[in-house]
Amino acid sequence: MKTVLLGWELGRHFGHITDLARIAASLEQYCNRFVFMLKETRHADLVIRNTLSPEADIIILEMPGQIQKLKNPQKSRTGSRAEIFSHLLFPDKEYISHELEGWRKLLHNFSPGLVIADSAPYLVLAAKGFFPVIAIGNGYTLPPKGKRLPRIEELDRTSAEEMLAVEKKTCQRINRVLDRSSSIQYISDVFHGEESFVLTLSWLDPYNGFRDERVWPPLDVPLEIARPDISHRPERSVYVYLPGRRPILQTIMRALVHSDLEVSVFLPDLEPGELEHVRKPNITVLEQPPSLPSILPRVRTFISHAGLGSATHGILTATPQLLLQSHSEQSITARRIARLSMGFVCTSHVNVKEEQIFNALGHLLHNRSVWESCRRHAAQAARECTVLSIDEIKKSCLNWLQ
Repeated sequence: MKTVLLGWELGRHFGHITDLARIAASLEQYCNRFVFMLKETRHADLVIRNTLSPEADIIILEMPGQIQKLKNPQKSRTGSRAEIFSHLLFPDKEYISHELEGWRKLLHNFSPGLVIADSAPYLVLAAKGFFPVIAIGNGYTLPPKGKRLPRIEELDRTSAEEMLAVEKKTCQRINRVLDRSSSIQYISDVFHGEESFVLTLSWLDPYNGFRDERVWPPLDVPLEIARPDISHRPERSVYVYLPGRRPILQTIMRALVHSDLEVSVFLPDLEPGELEHVRKPNITVLEQPPSLPSILPRVRTFISHAGLGSATHGILTATPQLLLQSHSEQSITARRIARLSMGFVCTSHVNVKEEQIFNALGHLLHNRSVWESCRRHAAQAARECTVLSIDEIKKSCLNWLQ
């Protein structure tokens, strides 16, 4: 029986924790200890212990180093993803050495039989050559393996040549710290393990057409996902999932309070005392994250931040979406959904008015062409989800644990 270390460094919110917990649960009968090293531990204990059995030996710790204190890369003045990686993740030799040393100490202390990394570049680099790594992530967090970063019009403003120059300098900077035997050739090397699982829908993958590796369905997608016709769902039902303390949240909640809608909300960043101000006769506040495949087929509209996982479940359940994105990756996902007439994007985050929210909700709740588009694209998405990714990941994990 062995220890499995599961790490997460980049991104936000409990979706990362949920995915790692699911993988750990699938390995319980083969491993005697699970060490979770997480960027954020809020909700972690609840999510992990509700997913694994009560007998599981679980350690939950915050990840080492300073990377979690970096400002949001999406708000940095950079022209490409190569520059984001260079300036904010690997700025100089001293910083890289410090981050790697933190992870190496932990790996030495726990000596895991397997490392599972979700958006965890420093964990991947620290384990390289010493511990086997299986990487998971979505289309954004796992760029094409074994290739230079391709230029993507929606993400990169600089030329392909400029991106290549930045990538080469960044790899040289990283390699000055690594042993020669574990050196990297591409930035993508810092995200991929011995095996990698890209978990998304191919048509929401920004690197679709560039990558050779297979794209797998998200972990929490059942083979048979409910997508009842909108006309069969409660007429005024809305579900709201909006992580982050954002000014638009107050506008959204005011609009919903003054409506005749029946609303369920999950707001993971608010403290219990703050949630009391949200509770209203027509608003039910959920204190635990619900299963999206369970709750979305019961509502007519889904309001979210356009996170890739949330948006994917909106598509799969044929639920119209009101999308309130906050950075470029979410904006790309939101625009793709809107172009396919499955949702509506609110682009003005500070100055958006309650009237705009009312109008958008009215469009999504009553427009039958939107319903039909959601139904059609949900069927298309379901055709991509014909395997359980968790079974494939478990199989790979057991191969490395033997």
